[in-house]
Amino acid sequence: MTTSPDGSVVNEIGCRATVLRLWDYLDHALADSQRLEVDQHLRDCSACAEHFGFARAFLDALPASWPRPIDTEPLRRRVVERLREVGFSLP
Repeated sequence: MTTSPDGSVVNEIGCRATVLRLWDYLDHALADSQRLEVDQHLRDCSACAEHFGFARAFLDALPASWPRPIDTEPLRRRVVERLREVGFSLP
């Protein structure tokens, strides 16, 4: 056991327990005590720290790979205009 900066006891956890908390940790979904346990393990275990670093980099890269939103309004106007030209009544 170790202590946190505020003096509370932080239980030591192993690699398996740390990795099982990976996504909740990265999503900021862990209870404070669990987050502190993972933080402590990551300070002590370079293998897990590297694993978590890769997962964080992966999550950080995802938004850049998503298609950019496009402005659909010009297309909508053209479609509505064309429908009116061929006789459709639209609001």
